[in-house]
Amino acid sequence: METPASTQSQAEQFYSRSEHWKSDLEFFKIETAFFHRLIDDHFAELISAEYLEKLKIEGKKLYDLERDENELSKMLSKHMKELTMIIEGTNPEYPNEYREQHSAIERKFNKLTKEYRELKSELFALVEKAMGKKKLINKL
Repeated sequence: METPASTQSQAEQFYSRSEHWKSDLEFFKIETAFFHRLIDDHFAELISAEYLEKLKIEGKKLYDLERDENELSKMLSKHMKELTMIIEGTNPEYPNEYREQHSAIERKFNKLTKEYRELKSELFALVEKAMGKKKLINKL
């Protein structure tokens, strides 16, 4: 059986890890805003028939990513509040669900990170290709 001290110690470790995730999510939100500006800045090139379908697909992925970021951010905030109560001893009777919550958040965060990196690569490649074509046309 776990002691309150070991539960508190584990909650502290989970809280520390959660702070890293929170920081990463804040960075994702900043960079997601950059993705929107990137698309806006190169919209003229991206709406050509050659890129429009890909732009729609990437735009949907960006929307889904933002939705998932917001959902995960809310889950993480709630989780951190609950961990704080365990650490401070204000809710020592808190059920052991916090471990399951932490694991679920970790899985969601890892999935989001993977999707985020893929989208980032796809958006950069799409814009780079559209910009390269524009430079080629401008040279003619």
